[in-house]
Amino acid sequence: MADDHSSHPVSTEIEIEAKTNYDQISASINGKLDHLKSTSSSRHISKVPEHLRKDNQSAYEPYMLAIGPCHRGKKHVGRMEERKKKYLKELLERRAKEDLNRYVTAIGELEKIARSCYADDFSNIETNEFVEMMLLDGCFIIELLRRFMYNRMELSSIIKKLGRDLLLIENQIPFLVLEKLFSMTATSEQPDKDYNLRQMVLNFFADSILPDQSKVMGEWAECVKRSTEKRTHQHLLSFIHDNWLREENWITSPLVPLVKQNCRWFFHGRKRRPSPNEKSTRFMRCATELKEAGIKFKRVYRSILTDICFENGTMKMPQLEITGETESVFRNLIVYEQYFAPTDEVKLVSQYVKFMDCLIDSQKDVELLCKRNILHHCLGDDATVANIFNTLNDLVNLSPISHYKDTIVSVSDYCAHIPHTWMANLRHKYFNSPWALISLFAAVLLLLFTFIQTLYSVLAYYK
Repeated sequence: MADDHSSHPVSTEIEIEAKTNYDQISASINGKLDHLKSTSSSRHISKVPEHLRKDNQSAYEPYMLAIGPCHRGKKHVGRMEERKKKYLKELLERRAKEDLNRYVTAIGELEKIARSCYADDFSNIETNEFVEMMLLDGCFIIELLRRFMYNRMELSSIIKKLGRDLLLIENQIPFLVLEKLFSMTATSEQPDKDYNLRQMVLNFFADSILPDQSKVMGEWAECVKRSTEKRTHQHLLSFIHDNWLREENWITSPLVPLVKQNCRWFFHGRKRRPSPNEKSTRFMRCATELKEAGIKFKRVYRSILTDICFENGTMKMPQLEITGETESVFRNLIVYEQYFAPTDEVKLVSQYVKFMDCLIDSQKDVELLCKRNILHHCLGDDATVANIFNTLNDLVNLSPISHYKDTIVSVSDYCAHIPHTWMANLRHKYFNSPWALISLFAAVLLLLFTFIQTLYSVLAYYK
């Protein structure tokens, strides 16, 4: 019994020592966790992950304009820093040398919120530098939008490069900074009194980076104004994504009629009747193979690029104009969708890119779509365009193309219908050139004459 009592204090000491070790381990882990950056959803401005940059690093870096802290101080963007100061000076002069301290104070009050929008805390940038950077960059963007609205020729030579740089995920400042500066610098005497910030942003990018996709902007600008007034935007890239591809922004233009009742429209969240021959929606045949199966391609005039439908053997698609900036814009929109957009939203750009990658396997597919005015490019080489979509698809981490599920199923059902294939082969062989058509016509006449001759011979025999 004595031995049992003597062992008890030893056991207690071991337990206390173990608990002390556990506390130390917990404290060590907590210390490491405290040093981690916050994973809050508000931190939506970040560097592009390295595994995505390796294919085309330049697509995520600015040509000439650095906005925000990520590319600040790089040598090749230094020239535009002087233009930022010039724009701020002209802004102050236009407003009768209004006290600069008013703007500094307003941005200083937003510093904490603005810093929280970046995945990196940029602790190496002190408060004075950060506030100055937000003020210069924000005023430059606001002045750029105003100058483009009323004097486009001033920036015509560099507007596409500036627009492209403003849509880089790493090249952003919080949208709330822009809203604050726009409201502070707008007066009833200025010509932009009839426009809000959102309308001016859409006007700028519709002409500089998104040509043809938003040419009906004038007709639906008021709709955009109503639909975005209560929505919170993260930055310019998220604003363009949310408004350029929003279904509630679609309206019927008197110049561009949209006859929805005569076409099969497919939107996410809408139920449909399952097809008895339903196939996988992960892939679809390329454009040249679909043509061989009898499917036609037709350009339609709509303001939403992702608006694609299939009706009576015809794929109806808006035109995509491909420029030297297109790949960069798509890459940054895809990164935004994959990593920073709300999780419950349909990834429309990613879905569209995956759909186009199915249509485009080679330069022959690009050539076909260009002939049908669905693609238009100035890159000089159809193979380059095909390569753009083939590499963009590597960014899209999706399984089936859910947004275009009904379209793909309808196309597959159409291709599986044998008479359609027969008619396509007939058109391909005999109606593809004038000489083939003449040969077919001559063959039909020959058969007809032979039949008539045979008929007369039979009738003569019976007589």
